[in-house]
Amino acid sequence: MGKIFKFIAVISMLVIFPALSWYYLNSGLEYRRTARIAMEVKGSLESALSSGSINTNIDLLTTCKGSTSLIISREDEKNDETIEKLFKQFKSAYNFQLVLLNGKNLPTLPSFEFDNFFVVEGTSSPSPKLVLVDNELMVRNEYSFAEESILDLVSHTALLVPKKPERDVKIKKPIE
Repeated sequence: MGKIFKFIAVISMLVIFPALSWYYLNSGLEYRRTARIAMEVKGSLESALSSGSINTNIDLLTTCKGSTSLIISREDEKNDETIEKLFKQFKSAYNFQLVLLNGKNLPTLPSFEFDNFFVVEGTSSPSPKLVLVDNELMVRNEYSFAEESILDLVSHTALLVPKKPERDVKIKKPIE
């Protein structure tokens, strides 16, 4: 009985556990590969501004430079709940900002008075549209307010936003 138990334990450690680990890691790799293909550069923010697909009276190039940005077109109030959920999801993300293109005559959203959330007057066409822009001002993808599209947006943004660099702790020698 002891030999059978040892044989099963050895086979599990040599074959079954590595096979399960490989399967798990390979599925994660495939997920990231698919997401990276979906997030290939679609063009620059400058070309989107010059073509008229994004219209605003502020300089988005200066606002978005150096940060991963999500530009959200708000034509009416029906998607405000989704915008609030996106804000809560990413409000503390490192080097990330939301830019809300608020349509004319729409009240601003007072709950978004933070450093990484800008509310400006503007529109985008076709709308409604969410545009993910990386820190080099390249448009990575465009999304709609459909549930599946929002889920893709959240996962793509999580892959694109850099991690906060860890503090470099140095031990100071005491002065003698």
